[in-house]
Amino acid sequence: MSKGHKVRCEKVKAGLYTVTAENITVKVSSGIIPHFHFWYTEDNSTVYHVKFVQLAEFIDGNNDSAFQHNETVRPTDTGPGLFHTPIFSFSEGARGWNFSGFYNITSDEAILGVGFNFTLNGTRSPIFRDLYIELRCRIYLNDTRLNVTANDQAVYYNMTGGAELKVDVVIKNWPWLTDHSMLALRWDISWESGPKAGERHEPFIRGHRVDVSRNMTIERRIEAPPHANETSVVFRGVKTNRTRAHFDSLVKAKVFNGTAEGLVNVTASYRTDGEALRFYICYPYFGSNTLEHDPSMGVYPTTLEVLPVPSPNIPGIPADTVTYNHSKVVPKMFVGEVQANRMTVLLFRNVILTVNSSRCLRLNLTVSSRVVMHYLILDLKPGESLNLMMNMTVSTPEGVRKLDRDIGIYLDIRHNATLRVNATLRLYINKTALESELGRSINASRLSWVYWNGSSWILVPSWMDADGYLTAHVTHLSVWSIVEVVPLKVTAQLSPEVVTVGEPVTVSAVVKDEEGNPVADVRVTVRLGGKIVQLTDKGNGNYEGTIDTTGLAEGTYDIVIRAEKGGYTSHQTSKTVTVKMKEAMPLTSLVLYGCIAAVVIIVVVVILYKLRTRA
Repeated sequence: MSKGHKVRCEKVKAGLYTVTAENITVKVSSGIIPHFHFWYTEDNSTVYHVKFVQLAEFIDGNNDSAFQHNETVRPTDTGPGLFHTPIFSFSEGARGWNFSGFYNITSDEAILGVGFNFTLNGTRSPIFRDLYIELRCRIYLNDTRLNVTANDQAVYYNMTGGAELKVDVVIKNWPWLTDHSMLALRWDISWESGPKAGERHEPFIRGHRVDVSRNMTIERRIEAPPHANETSVVFRGVKTNRTRAHFDSLVKAKVFNGTAEGLVNVTASYRTDGEALRFYICYPYFGSNTLEHDPSMGVYPTTLEVLPVPSPNIPGIPADTVTYNHSKVVPKMFVGEVQANRMTVLLFRNVILTVNSSRCLRLNLTVSSRVVMHYLILDLKPGESLNLMMNMTVSTPEGVRKLDRDIGIYLDIRHNATLRVNATLRLYINKTALESELGRSINASRLSWVYWNGSSWILVPSWMDADGYLTAHVTHLSVWSIVEVVPLKVTAQLSPEVVTVGEPVTVSAVVKDEEGNPVADVRVTVRLGGKIVQLTDKGNGNYEGTIDTTGLAEGTYDIVIRAEKGGYTSHQTSKTVTVKMKEAMPLTSLVLYGCIAAVVIIVVVVILYKLRTRA
């Protein structure tokens, strides 16, 4: 790297290099098998070791979509003479692995980071002679938002600059034994702490400690957290319970060929062997296509374990509030303990979180690196001790509809409480900074907290308090955001406006905001008497549908058209339709039709009589 950048690459000896970034240092070995040692740059008292071990083809016999070693493909799973070993060891490279050397990652001539690749250089086994494996490794200088896309699908994730190593795993030409198999990529994760470490580090998966000294007899599936894009192993200090390092596996992989592409689900399982943690990343069958997947690993600075410091000048927070300084860290699975009835400030690089809880609280916090500085206060009154997991992002969690005029903050808050959790949410509103961030003007008096109820956004009563915080009292914790509430305006036309009972009425509606902009994805309903129908979105703010008049008495009726959408003030209008009964047939017409019927009957009788006499 050129002088002035925050990544330095050095050759230690033949086949051994170090890559030093602001927070992470990685030792790269380019020998027989790819593996990494990494540690916090300013403190190498604990060193983590990640090693690529093998690929294993297996059949998911217990339908958990994860690898267990007793599911590895056996001869009885294939036809006669078709079986071969289902396992490829990364040490079987005939001439090792080709190491690319280091190169700059650039965009528009700007250097974004440093990269290096490992590519499989042939194998000893003819079975795997066409197998292609490439490991593309990246360290970014600054916080970077990345994505995996295929057609109209996308998964987003964040890389912390100077603190994480990203590895793109590319696999193609796997010699499948069956077309209903899966493929497991095994990584072994171990670590060693020296006498200066101060405390042992232990791995945790989904909040549960993993005992590596135990020799597990079977692999266990790892459930990905709800709405999370990654499955993670984190390492915490035994004394402080602080997160020190992490290993992440994206829950989606890209599968593609020359003409088509798509995203597939990725699962994981693990097993301990007394010395290391075996982590299995599991991919579905992808045939002759190419698979690309993005795991990563990283560190948290250990020198940030500091004593409480005086509270900075935070609006509404007393100066003597207990404050912990983690201002160099963008929290990712940060774990902390908050004592009951003791207001605590956690100071991070891009958020200042103040927590006050009536019961002891264990917090697991992740904040997207794209979040700019915000002041957030959580005042909790749980009925019991609480484990709280909070994810703060600029985009919606999976399965949640984006708000039209949000302020770029979404909180996914989950907990283990069995009783109701009453809380007060407060976010400091700096109108000038917010407008600069959003690139639009806002009316702060229209801001409101909203929550996602599983199908739509619900507004809750909100107000600006004396300290400038948008405040709401809530009775549950789920997915929350803040929206600038804008009124809807719906206009409508009927066709026809006068109908005969039983005929449908076509309703055409146009929905706009107060500035005259068309609004999409609005729920527009039409009510006529006891009948309610929803209009179809035709695009560009236009909605259309029909409502039936069957069963109505003759008269004039109001058709009520109502427009509703989360984050907007609903609006309704009405139009009048006249319903008439079918006109009775005139007497002259009845006489005429009667005569015609009589003539027809006489003709039929005459014809039948003649036929009978001939017989």
